[in-house]
Amino acid sequence: MTEFFFFFIIAAAIIVIAVWAWVRVNRSKMADWSSQLDEEAAMMVAIEREMARRQANVAEALAFLRSKDERFSRAVLEDFLYALFAAVHKARGEKRLDVLAPYLDENVLSVLKGRRVSGVRDIIVGGMRTESVLANPSARRVLMTIVFTANYTEGEGNGATSYYVEERWKLSRGADAQSRKPDVAAVIGCPNCGAPLEKLVDEKCRYCNQVTRSADFDWRVEAIEETGREARGPILTGLVEEVGTDEPTKVAFDARKLYAELSQRDPAFDWQLFLARVELVFRTFHEAWSNRDLKPMRPYLSDALFETERYWVTTYLEQKLRNVTERRHLVSVELVRVVRDAFYDSLTVRLFAECVDYTIDEAGVTVGGRRDQLRQYSEYWTFLRSKNASGAPKSEPGCPNCGAPTEQINMAGECASCEKKVTMGEFDWVLSRIEQDETFQLDG
Repeated sequence: MTEFFFFFIIAAAIIVIAVWAWVRVNRSKMADWSSQLDEEAAMMVAIEREMARRQANVAEALAFLRSKDERFSRAVLEDFLYALFAAVHKARGEKRLDVLAPYLDENVLSVLKGRRVSGVRDIIVGGMRTESVLANPSARRVLMTIVFTANYTEGEGNGATSYYVEERWKLSRGADAQSRKPDVAAVIGCPNCGAPLEKLVDEKCRYCNQVTRSADFDWRVEAIEETGREARGPILTGLVEEVGTDEPTKVAFDARKLYAELSQRDPAFDWQLFLARVELVFRTFHEAWSNRDLKPMRPYLSDALFETERYWVTTYLEQKLRNVTERRHLVSVELVRVVRDAFYDSLTVRLFAECVDYTIDEAGVTVGGRRDQLRQYSEYWTFLRSKNASGAPKSEPGCPNCGAPTEQINMAGECASCEKKVTMGEFDWVLSRIEQDETFQLDG
């Protein structure tokens, strides 16, 4: 037993020495491997921090804007940017860009004037994405980069060509400037008082006597970069493959908290009643679209979205085509984002739906899509309501103020019965934006 124990001790010592020697030999290799893992982990942490920093920068910049500008509203800003995009390209075609000098840097004016065309028409913004917002208190400026995707037609008669374009606009504004109100968001006038641009003389407004060629009063375009341009018009006969329908819903981290606050402010607001209104808008939208008759959908769409839909319906009519959706079914709706600003409460939801989708010509012949196949898709819809409005969402068609039949509401969104404009969310939720899965962003 003693001899066995002695040999056991010797064997154990040999093993310990061997392990110690292996560690000495391989220590540098292990250190290199460990260092590599540390570097990769550090790189991942750095990437995550950079992504968080960029997202925080947008949120912080918007918070800074709100702190300096009590009227700031993303919805109002977007209406202004849509209007400015259209005004710039229309003026480019009319060779009247100088009238927009209060909104365009001299270099931008020079570049746009160099793109000589005989006219620009049918300007439709298909999408607008906020790429970055930077607030620099020390520089007294807020910088913003917006990416537009749009269609427009250049030229006249047989020489006209339709284009699909992508443009990156860089804008700036004084940190102390005050935002527009909703009723003048789309009016491109004097940046200070809103007077017609024709009243500007020698860079001064004859009404308010302010020098207008600066970013002290409103957003000014510092640069425009055309990042994509393809000679093609609207595609009316194809069926675009769905992208992103199977991806998880993008939900704002504070959506449920802000939804609870909305419900507390307005105890009459109810999720099931809101869903019923979404169903009403969904059903009316599809029926009006398929019939190429916009009147029934007018009470439920904001002015900007209505103009977009008017363009598409008009284009189908001009090409003697009709896009039809049948067997429409709203499968489910998910809460995505809640925002409250100076003028509006907004609710963004993701809709999952299905329908049969096809296009026919005047003879009823199918020229696009399929009559025998259900199309599953999802979209992000944003609804707006005045922050001063309250009450249960209405799910019956008609004027949201007086209850008059839908036929009483004209294309300007005004009710002939109560003489109120009902498409700005003053009385109930209106649909202001439709975004596809691949373009929707939670950018604050």
